[in-house]
Amino acid sequence: MNEFQKLRLTVDIGILVATLIVACVVWKVADIFAAAMTVSFILLIAYITQSMGRISADPPKYAVPQFMGRFLKTFVKAGWRRFPLRGFIFGYREVDAGDLPLEMEELHERTPDNGEVKVKVSFIYRNNPKNPIQYFNAGGRATIEEKFKMRAERALREWISSRSEGPQTWRGARESNGLAMDAFIERLFPNKLPSIQDVASKLPQELRDITVEALLKYFTGRPPLYDPKFEKDESYRKAYQPTEQDRIWQLALDDLKRTDRDLYLSLRTAVAKRVSTVTLAKNARVAYHIPDLGIIVKQVNIGNLDPTGKTAEGADLVSEARLDAEAKSVELTAFNEQVEQLTKTMKGDARHAAQTILVQQKIVPQSINETTFGIPQELMKMLTNALTSIFGKGGAQS
Repeated sequence: MNEFQKLRLTVDIGILVATLIVACVVWKVADIFAAAMTVSFILLIAYITQSMGRISADPPKYAVPQFMGRFLKTFVKAGWRRFPLRGFIFGYREVDAGDLPLEMEELHERTPDNGEVKVKVSFIYRNNPKNPIQYFNAGGRATIEEKFKMRAERALREWISSRSEGPQTWRGARESNGLAMDAFIERLFPNKLPSIQDVASKLPQELRDITVEALLKYFTGRPPLYDPKFEKDESYRKAYQPTEQDRIWQLALDDLKRTDRDLYLSLRTAVAKRVSTVTLAKNARVAYHIPDLGIIVKQVNIGNLDPTGKTAEGADLVSEARLDAEAKSVELTAFNEQVEQLTKTMKGDARHAAQTILVQQKIVPQSINETTFGIPQELMKMLTNALTSIFGKGGAQS
């Protein structure tokens, strides 16, 4: 029997005793037993009727009972329930019992490379029936949601803009949804994700201070920790801005894979377990308690961190330029193959084959100049370079 039931029973007994006293007085004054019983019955019916309160079942709610204005540490389920002398001695306040969606406004933040990204975050939560008083102490639904949004926004902004933890560039941010989820959950719900510390403590000295984020990058590659392309491709380096420490960790982990396979596999398993838990959070299969707000978060979902504003415009231009370059490369490769095939068929030189193809495709006029075969100088230069790459310097000579 909980506190509410004990208090209710006490009041019931008091009312019953008071009713019997009233009945005895009526019987003594009127000297009519039937009148006394009638008065007692009317009083009891009135008492029971006045005490009834209906807790909504659609939408689902539960109630937190009050005694003399004080909330009791229990809850009452939906349906018709009795609150003796409702409004005077007992009362109740309803609380949403089902899953509640919470969607934050689109957040805009800059990465350390000054790129602007946007992201949408949503949650599913429910009020904690085991801590019902805290719901009202925290201010009710509107206040709780506002407080929680502020915490979530601060956690995400700090991570995106961090020079030590975040994605560093808008390109890295675009590939870092898994990283964002892990860092976001760790900041918002500390110690809820599986720890990697037990395995990390066994790592070689050069890996003792490796971060969880670096391990996630290494084992998922989104974004990469340190890729060989960084050494050769300047645009790739600018896109992700790896540090010297990233390079050291990458090489050390590669070496661990060769020298201590068991420890490497244990580390990979620990990281995979953490990634799996993040996936559970996306699929509404977690229960993160926030005691001071009296709620339980069941789902966390972060959308893609996409470029926006001028960063998005620049990204589109880069993408178009890359696609155009790739298209030209494909076109030139196809042309080279045609020239090579025609040269073998005609048993002639490559320039004559190239001229024939260009005339057939109506790229150059049919009149042929003795020196350049009617091909514009810029196009001839491009063709010469292409043909040289196929046949060698000798094969491109007339």
